[in-house]
Amino acid sequence: MLDLSLPSRTAAAPVFDLSLLSQEQRLELAGLIDELERRRKTRLIESMFPDTGPLRRELYPRHLEFFLSGAVNDERVFMAGNRVGKTVAAGTELTYHLTGRYPHWWRGRRFKRAIRALASGDTHDTTRDIIQDKLLGGTTDETLYGTGLIPGDDIVGWTKRMGVPGAVEKITVRHVSGENSDLSAKAHNVFSKVALAWGKPFAAAEQFNRRVTFIAAFRTAVAEGIENPARFAEEAIRDTQFVYNKGNKPQWARGAIGGTLFTFKQYSISYMELLHRMATTGGAEGKKAALFSLGMLFLMGGAGGLPFMGDAEDVLDGIMQRLGYSFSTKQARRQFFIDLLGADGAAFVERGVSGLPGVPIDVAGRLGMGNVIPGTGLLTKKEDYGRDMAELLGPAGDLAQRAFQGVGQALSGKPFEGLTTAAPTAVRNVAKAFDMYQTGMYRDQKGRKVIDVDGYDALVKAIGFQPRAVAQVQEANATQQDLIAQNKLMKRELADSMAAAVFERDLEKQQDVRNRMLDWNRTNPHSPVTIDMAGVRRRVIAMRQSKAERVEKSAPKAIRGDVRAALQEGSA
Repeated sequence: MLDLSLPSRTAAAPVFDLSLLSQEQRLELAGLIDELERRRKTRLIESMFPDTGPLRRELYPRHLEFFLSGAVNDERVFMAGNRVGKTVAAGTELTYHLTGRYPHWWRGRRFKRAIRALASGDTHDTTRDIIQDKLLGGTTDETLYGTGLIPGDDIVGWTKRMGVPGAVEKITVRHVSGENSDLSAKAHNVFSKVALAWGKPFAAAEQFNRRVTFIAAFRTAVAEGIENPARFAEEAIRDTQFVYNKGNKPQWARGAIGGTLFTFKQYSISYMELLHRMATTGGAEGKKAALFSLGMLFLMGGAGGLPFMGDAEDVLDGIMQRLGYSFSTKQARRQFFIDLLGADGAAFVERGVSGLPGVPIDVAGRLGMGNVIPGTGLLTKKEDYGRDMAELLGPAGDLAQRAFQGVGQALSGKPFEGLTTAAPTAVRNVAKAFDMYQTGMYRDQKGRKVIDVDGYDALVKAIGFQPRAVAQVQEANATQQDLIAQNKLMKRELADSMAAAVFERDLEKQQDVRNRMLDWNRTNPHSPVTIDMAGVRRRVIAMRQSKAERVEKSAPKAIRGDVRAALQEGSA
């Protein structure tokens, strides 16, 4: 047996005379050298981020920060310059998860069982040439597979991708648990590319805001002589632009359902926390900053956009309606400012800059924060609480509601309308803009005309804003429709109560209903009601009928005979 044991570190380096070896020993030595080389090539992962040496991990703090953030964040992004090791870092962590073998220094997320993972690039070619090459070690030459980050001994197999030479579609990797992990290598499909392109402007705006904040805060720190301006600027971004990760959510909002419900409330809550933090911990300057922030919010969203204003309106409306008043806080506030400041002044107070004459876009609906608490509309009296329940359930409720509506439209022969209804808001805005451009009008959900519009209004709608003319008409109509609904609801309540009193032959209750009508009319002279005695008689007749008779009566005449026969057969 050939002895290749190494001498002590203090001994002189040995010199081997290969001519002294027998043919058998030479073959054994060659085999050992080949095995050492194979192991070196197929265990690249073991050399990543070492303890010591010129590539020791302490020289890569951003990479380590990226690894560590995985312990608390469900989503991460590593944004850095070219050729700094982004792909290597991602591939290294992915390999740890696929195999289940983590180095002693690892403090990031761990998976105890095999995983299913997805590695995706812009195209199948770039996925093959960048991601696959880094993970497998090769593309068209399969003999190189196993020389990448994934250890060759752990690669169970792979599936080739049809139509793309040298590309694999799936890699199966052995996990320490005894199970197999699956890694799919794919490219962005058409939908994801469209979604990515659609999100680019929003991402650019978010990046712009954060970069401007960083630059301004950094310069302020330098001017004020604050130690470590970069850290000060990073804290300024967290405080003013907020952090949208798992660790910055309450416990109930960290799961799949809670996270969905919390999606569009985190900004509002973070903004409230910022105002509170400035006002309570910033001293005199902090209080000024909080007032300035509220002033900017008023400027962009008006009085109706101030925090909790919409919620307060719902609470006050609910109280007043249950006291017997046909009341709208928003209408009363608007009328107060019209009497005090005139129509134009009242429009500015209510809508901010969107209320100024000549402003073509309504931004109050997008930038206002009046509705912070979901579901407060349930406190008011109305016939349908569907929208309030959807709001209470958050984005998930809205998505479910629109999905059912879309499926119904598709099944009724309107597939395009169904897809539009179920689509995200941005897609629906574009579809609405296209309809506005084609028809020259803004139409409601039933296809009825609301107001005439032009191409500029359609463009405004396409980019996600409401044209001011449309917003004014919609808001005015909504307020009046609410008052009309309150009037109709009271008439229906009076008719139902009177029918019950007549059915029971209770004269005292009948008089009580008349007194309720008189009290309402005295309290609400602008919205008087009467008791529809013809409707009362129909209700009384229906109350005296059996269930089967009422069902038969409610059926259309064309099928009434069949309904009668079915009811008689069922009762036989």
